[in-house]
Amino acid sequence: MEDAVKLCDIVSKQREALVLGSRRFKDDIPFRSKLGNSVTRLVYRLSTGLKVHDTQTGLRAFGMELVPSLLQIAGERYEYEMNVLLEFARKKIPIVEEEIETIYINDNSSSHFNPFKDSFRVYKEIIKFSAASFAGFIVDYIMYSLLIFITSGLGLDYALRISNVGARIVSATVNYTLNRRFVFKSKSNVVKSAVQYFLLALVILCGNTIVLELLVGKCGINQMLAKVITEIVFFMLSWLVQRCVIFRRKK
Repeated sequence: MEDAVKLCDIVSKQREALVLGSRRFKDDIPFRSKLGNSVTRLVYRLSTGLKVHDTQTGLRAFGMELVPSLLQIAGERYEYEMNVLLEFARKKIPIVEEEIETIYINDNSSSHFNPFKDSFRVYKEIIKFSAASFAGFIVDYIMYSLLIFITSGLGLDYALRISNVGARIVSATVNYTLNRRFVFKSKSNVVKSAVQYFLLALVILCGNTIVLELLVGKCGINQMLAKVITEIVFFMLSWLVQRCVIFRRKK
């Protein structure tokens, strides 16, 4: 009760914010609860750039001003709770945490959290964010492999450059379309976001090509394996710029 009153007091002063009762997970905390929250916290931060210590807390307070936004968010149970945090991060709605007492009765045996079904619900939205990038990677990898085969007679250096550039152009177009329409659902100006996106793609292409040539030419790594390593290196850079700059939602 004291924690609930404390959160309400904060809301009365910050009407525009979602206030979370944040547990610290110290001392004798059930391993399942500690592990689940740690993984979710990490994935949420990578996806949104926001640091929320307790993403699974059920003690939340908010003012009437946020009700319209909350009613528009889909999902049930744990899925809905995570969708709220994801959607508020996109809309730049403040999320405030206040430390509360951590209590687990009988090792949290009464929890209705299903490790498999509810974990999928929690991560479904986050997985969707990564799916578009993975689809772009698949297109890029297929085009790269095809062009490597076609240009194999031109010499290693030329084959690498032509194949990597050609594959990148095709995959970048696919990735931009998916990100704008289905991932970030951006309503930003198409021309402006497209120019920003392809400038980012150009910068990444230059870095991608340099790293790829170093891995293959200097380190002697297989062409296909080098491609995978290079894509992983530049994935986070591309994701962060798209989320925070190109498809950033205004308040």
